Amino acid sequence: MEPGELEIQAMFLLCSIRKRLQGDSQVFVYMPESNSVDKQLQPETLEILRRLDIPLIIFRNTWLNDRNDLRPGDRFSNKYFALTQIPGSGYTIFLDSDMILVRDLHPEKLLNGADFMAKPVCFMNENRWDELYGLFNMEIPRHKVRASIDLKAGPPYFNGGLFCIRSSIADKLFSTWLDTFSRSDQSGIMEDNAVNREQAALAISVMQMQISYYLLTEEINFPARSKQPAPGINPYFLHYHDPECIYKVPVALQEARNFMEDYPALRELTGKMGNWNILSGPAIIPRRVKTRLKMKMKGALQLRGIK
Repeated sequence: MEPGELEIQAMFLLCSIRKRLQGDSQVFVYMPESNSVDKQLQPETLEILRRLDIPLIIFRNTWLNDRNDLRPGDRFSNKYFALTQIPGSGYTIFLDSDMILVRDLHPEKLLNGADFMAKPVCFMNENRWDELYGLFNMEIPRHKVRASIDLKAGPPYFNGGLFCIRSSIADKLFSTWLDTFSRSDQSGIMEDNAVNREQAALAISVMQMQISYYLLTEEINFPARSKQPAPGINPYFLHYHDPECIYKVPVALQEARNFMEDYPALRELTGKMGNWNILSGPAIIPRRVKTRLKMKMKGALQLRGIK
């Protein structure tokens, strides 16, 4: 989590986890250290965390702090450094802030005994695998996976919004992922797409480590920005990206409104930034937001201590 709209997303996620997650898993929220006045959390956020009784862990991203020329996507490295905070037993589930759990879930639903579990990317839109794997003196894996939306086949390529790892490999994944991300960044091979750079680095790291992996389905991590759940499909986590996306998915909108009723500080927080106030009651959607919704509808954290 970081101050700004990400803290609103994180609060919706944490409220949903407290409501829907079953079992006795520990829940933590992580935030990179910052001395900047404009990088401090809102008081409403701190109040929600207090009510949810979820610890806030501050960590230092030394790689980012040492850089003078920040580029788009460099802040993805915060996710790598969060890996250094976890214990060495059980499993750990990492979640991006822009997710909401809309169905009761026991963490064992995600586990199948592999070292690493994640959903494939939605679109197989990376085609520079020869250069990327060549950069690390590796051959492209023979095994292919299919992207979950365009169904194109390619080398293993994972969505980084939700993944589960065996906690004992966290330190190794951290160092490998950071090294892979840094070297692919320096090479300039993927400078045109920050998200692809992060997710391709994750895939190559898993292959470098030669660990077992298992592909999760859209039932676990549903790409709500790209499509609506089909009738009869009841996903667990909705990966939504922005408030307009929550607005167009009825189950997510209802959950969000329920949370704002239960946590008045969350309603206050949503009125402070961006277009989040569209989630409050029968709001009138601004013209610009309404246009974005129409266009999108036409188009195709961490939990730890899990045994």
